[in-house]
Amino acid sequence: MERRTFFVRAGQLVLAGVSITALISCSDDGGDGGTNPGSSTAIAVSIANNHGHSLTLDQSDLTASTAIILTLTNGSGHTHSLDLTGAEVDQLIAGTPVSKASSTDSGHSHMVTLTP
Repeated sequence: MERRTFFVRAGQLVLAGVSITALISCSDDGGDGGTNPGSSTAIAVSIANNHGHSLTLDQSDLTASTAIILTLTNGSGHTHSLDLTGAEVDQLIAGTPVSKASSTDSGHSHMVTLTP
């Protein structure tokens, strides 16, 4: 996804009452994607076969039954998107983990697990 496209989509979500915080990460540590330690409602993010992507999401950023598109930050020169349906957002709000494959970019995708 191009940078401009990301910002347009993020702006649309903000206008819809949903804000997304994505942290920029350039590391190649194979980490899990992290959480937002400053929030008691942070959603833990695990990114399989990670090579520098990160994603931060807080439960308070979610609006019931509203589909959202999240972006895994730049890792090794590319990004991935993660499309969540309204039903999947409802699962997260209810405290149920969601696992889903990201978009395929640069010839691969990542399984992402979001755990409230």
